[in-house]
Amino acid sequence: MIYEFVCDECGKHYETDQKMNDSHEYTCECGEKTRRIYTATPHKVDFRHGYDVGLGKYIDNKSQRESVRREKGLLTEHELREIL
Repeated sequence: MIYEFVCDECGKHYETDQKMNDSHEYTCECGEKTRRIYTATPHKVDFRHGYDVGLGKYIDNKSQRESVRREKGLLTEHELREIL
């Protein structure tokens, strides 16, 4: 995962690729410890026909998408609209 850090002393930002169980301590070039910034992870949702990133499958039509969502235990588009 990519983690983002900022140094409060000099203001420099860092991004580093670390494992989840690695120590999340990072030292700035100026010698001060940095603090981790929690940011939203980019997430791609593609509702066009073709490969659906969220479902991890190729989808040809809406009924096939609904079927795959049911198989995976996810809410269908109709069920989502009822909630919202």
